[in-house]
Amino acid sequence: MTVRARARILVGLSLLAMLAALVPGLPGLPGPPEARAATTVGTATSAPNCGVNTYRKPDGTRWRCTLGENFDGTRLNTNLWRVMTSDRFSYDDRPDCFVNDPDNVKVANGVLRLTARREASAFNCYRKSGTVRTRYSAGMVSTFGKWTQAYGRFEFRAKFPYTTQRGIQGSFWLWPDGASGATWPISGEIDVAEWYSSYPDRVIPYLHYGTSFLAPKSATTNNNCLVRRVQDWHTYVLEWTPQGIRIMYDGVTCLYRKGGGAPFNRDFMMAMFQGFGLGKNAPTSSTPAVSTTQIAWVRVWS
Repeated sequence: MTVRARARILVGLSLLAMLAALVPGLPGLPGPPEARAATTVGTATSAPNCGVNTYRKPDGTRWRCTLGENFDGTRLNTNLWRVMTSDRFSYDDRPDCFVNDPDNVKVANGVLRLTARREASAFNCYRKSGTVRTRYSAGMVSTFGKWTQAYGRFEFRAKFPYTTQRGIQGSFWLWPDGASGATWPISGEIDVAEWYSSYPDRVIPYLHYGTSFLAPKSATTNNNCLVRRVQDWHTYVLEWTPQGIRIMYDGVTCLYRKGGGAPFNRDFMMAMFQGFGLGKNAPTSSTPAVSTTQIAWVRVWS
């Protein structure tokens, strides 16, 4: 990308950020056809099961269970989850290729396994921008076009892989319904828990929005949420209300942002992935060839 093109993009983002600030609740601009179609609510046929624990909102009322996914059986519940692939959803800037393969996305013994793999030989990764050769495959699922919700308590019970070698990344996050990459970060993103092997002793939350891109020091994040043995089971929670956004790991608050206005006042979908890293966390010859994030359950209340 030329310096002139990069400057035009930054000017455009600045204008969008100012417009978003002037018009509270401004939705993301229309994305490609598949993004605009992501308005379907999940088709649950029975009452969701969020376990036996009862949780209360800041105002004292109970959270109501709206989604309970325990990954029972031997197949991914495609009424709720979609396997994300690079040929349809692109992800052009990544070294890995998201594929629909049981080696990368698998449900067994009550656990969803998302796996990143350095393959024995290079293969073609088809993306909207063109075909690239890579040896890195990755796994991602989301509720894109299946299920969305504005506000609520979102709970992920999971194990990240562990290595002190850089090059691995796993993440649980929420993305606004109907948004596209062209409107990011103006349209918003809630990273509940991101693990980078270049920082193996901690898990990082991050809230993306327009001003956080233009003024990084104003971003809402916390790089100091230490998690003992990320390879063990831990519970990662987002509590999102019109009054604020709180992210907790094993019940301990890691991040809090007061207020739930734009862009965090609309339906978001959920996504989870295990892949290889970027930038300072890019894979090297020492990066493990196989790494897996395991998810025991995903539960949501409203």
